[in-house]
Amino acid sequence: MPRPMPMPMLMPMSMPMSMFQSEVKVSLRLAAITCEIFYREICYLAAQSPHVITLHFVRKGLHEVPAQMRQVVQELIDGIKPDQADAILLVFGLCGNVVDGLTARHVPLIIPRAHDCITLFLGSRERYQEEFSANPGTYYYTSASFERNRPDEKRASLGAADDEETINARYAQYVAQFGEDNARYLIELEKSWLNNYSRVVYLTAPPFDLPHLREKVEERAAAHKLPLVELPADYSLLKMLCDGDWPDDKFLTVPPGHMIKASHDDGIIKAVPISPPGDRQTRQAG
Repeated sequence: MPRPMPMPMLMPMSMPMSMFQSEVKVSLRLAAITCEIFYREICYLAAQSPHVITLHFVRKGLHEVPAQMRQVVQELIDGIKPDQADAILLVFGLCGNVVDGLTARHVPLIIPRAHDCITLFLGSRERYQEEFSANPGTYYYTSASFERNRPDEKRASLGAADDEETINARYAQYVAQFGEDNARYLIELEKSWLNNYSRVVYLTAPPFDLPHLREKVEERAAAHKLPLVELPADYSLLKMLCDGDWPDDKFLTVPPGHMIKASHDDGIIKAVPISPPGDRQTRQAG
């Protein structure tokens, strides 16, 4: 018999009003800049949103070069003017500080308070912390983990987790930077960290659980020689983001003239005013 599929957990329809809405519901013009790991999910949720959402996708593999990804995202932000959008949705977590320093120019930014994309697939920081505390050594995969990989991109798991293939791919870079002996040492050191992993998790969510992509996750679990665990994905945060429901405890609103900075506390990120060039020069002179 076919295995029953768990349904993704979504937020109930009775949601509080956004700070951008009055008592009369209005349709907002939103621009969403998103890592393509969320491609299917964001297209699905944007289609159901009461707002008009224009989608801009950023290549998943750029996570390997955070400075380049930050530059690409900032250029997209800078290109969106007030007559084009009421707010810009950033579908990212802090993600290795990729979003640290991103600046709101003309339009407010809205971003989830999340360490990485795993939180956005699990639905809350609380669930993320529960899973991490119980099983810190976990490889997380979704159907898009492999679907959105380019031929030259080795990493498929979510978050910061590496596998042996990804580590080996860095060998040439290490040789160029540190020499052959040091490169070998660094590769062996990074491979030793793999011993701390104890399971592979596949975050399942119809209608995105496609058989040929599920097979790839099963193959990766076999390659890791680790048990495969299936957990239901929860799109609560992604749905709230697309629906314009942005409570401060779950989302950061960044006004124009402010930038995103890591807060190193439970809030994860904060909005910091940008100092005018003259102010910076005055402080430096002092």
